[in-house]
Amino acid sequence: MDQRICRPFLERAITLFAPKRLLLCGRLPARMLLGKTTDLPRRNWQDITLPGLPPLPVMCMRHPLQLRASPSARREIWTTLMTVMDTLRQNSQSM
Repeated sequence: MDQRICRPFLERAITLFAPKRLLLCGRLPARMLLGKTTDLPRRNWQDITLPGLPPLPVMCMRHPLQLRASPSARREIWTTLMTVMDTLRQNSQSM
């Protein structure tokens, strides 16, 4: 299905769910939400703007199926997940 058709539904679902952060797993969801010309925010949270929401921190990581691709892919995924874990810990302590 064409990504242009799906995007409004994706944005609406995100707006209804109102997450505090988004972790995009894989190139397709990242490009679909962030656009094809945008550099993917890896290792750092980057704010994006969606209709009906305040700026939303987003981070991208490799698709989990790439865990078996190479040791460097596993290392990159692990580093991203550790960053997410640290962020969640910081957020839970500030509540």
